Amino acid sequence: MHVATLWFTRDREPEQQASITIIPVSQSLTEQYVLLLAGLATPPSKYTGDSVNAVCTIKWQSERCSTEPTLFDQVYDACDVFTNKSQMPHILATELWKNNLVLLKGKIIRYQAQDKEKKWTLLCVQMELLAVFLLSCAVITDSQNVGGIREISRLRI
Repeated sequence: MHVATLWFTRDREPEQQASITIIPVSQSLTEQYVLLLAGLATPPSKYTGDSVNAVCTIKWQSERCSTEPTLFDQVYDACDVFTNKSQMPHILATELWKNNLVLLKGKIIRYQAQDKEKKWTLLCVQMELLAVFLLSCAVITDSQNVGGIREISRLRI
């Protein structure tokens, strides 16, 4: 999955809520993800079959009732080897960049929201970010950009 957008800090300070949006390697996986979330919502969301290109995950960087956010710290360098988290080096979330190749760990959460009549009848669904594994940095040279297709060195699928 390639990173499309990142949001962890503002003015070099952690934000209350972080987000990372990725573009999965397969359009089919993206559509299955959207169908799953749509089906878990109440009322079920209508998925029209239009092409969805990105998946957004969020993470609160502050505890409930806290005013001090803490930078998301479950970010690991898996460029050399993907193994147990305890054996991979930590990196800062601010070291992630657009177009990096990453693997995300998340969980689906449901939460209540108010409808138009201000009643708590809606169940919304989203992906909560648990960990980010950096697989390859997005250093693109002219020799790697062949015919508009970007090749990532050391990538084996």
